[in-house]
Amino acid sequence: CASHLTIQALIRTYPQALDQKDKYGKTPRYWVKKKKMDNRSEWFLKKPTLYWTNYLLMEARRTNEETRVKMIALGEEVSTLKNKVKELETFIYSAVEYMDNR
Repeated sequence: CASHLTIQALIRTYPQALDQKDKYGKTPRYWVKKKKMDNRSEWFLKKPTLYWTNYLLMEARRTNEETRVKMIALGEEVSTLKNKVKELETFIYSAVEYMDNR
């Protein structure tokens, strides 16, 4: 039997597969009753497809929000670095001008 990690990966890839019938007309949930599976595998397979689609949607939204926050922070860091470069340029120009006027 497949490990719970394999089952979880398959569900994450295509949760609607839980409702797909095989050549015997049975869905993966039917086989939970017939095959000996570990508790996690059973738990994954017994959850309704809607549970998984909602879970994956929430996970994607959370990931998108985390990415958005990181992008904002990187934008602020770039802005800070640009300001530092401008300050250094101004300092260098002033130093060169001072040296030229001596």
